[in-house]
Amino acid sequence: MATIKHDVVVHKAALTLMANESLAQFTRILTDLVKQHLVKKQGLPSKGADVYCVEVFPDSVIANVYWYGDTAPANGARDKYFAVPYTRDAKGVFTFGSTTEVKRVTRFEPVQGEGVKTVTSTTKSTGLMEFGNEQSKWLQTTKSLWLGAVS
Repeated sequence: MATIKHDVVVHKAALTLMANESLAQFTRILTDLVKQHLVKKQGLPSKGADVYCVEVFPDSVIANVYWYGDTAPANGARDKYFAVPYTRDAKGVFTFGSTTEVKRVTRFEPVQGEGVKTVTSTTKSTGLMEFGNEQSKWLQTTKSLWLGAVS
């Protein structure tokens, strides 16, 4: 079985860590409990699906659920995200609220302001376009996009 690497984004805030508890321990415990919660509340199978908390906030997590094998939902979707609110008491006990299915949205917006320079040029022989500013440039062909720092 292939190993899949998942990045976890933890938003800086007052997370309730117990004495001598590391952030890694906190996210591991939280992930295990979120999976148990999703098994109970969302009908997630106890086996056949992996849960990863990809975003951790002081009062909620975004859990990525990936179904494998024959356990995929009837609609065939193997990869879903759920927002799961939680609280944690002084003894370290987590309580979870209602889950909401969410979708991941990535948005890039143009940078505006002083020092931003947009350069656009096209070389007909290679089909290469260049654009960006002093800090970074993008080179794009009809088949690929390359992002790199300007040296």
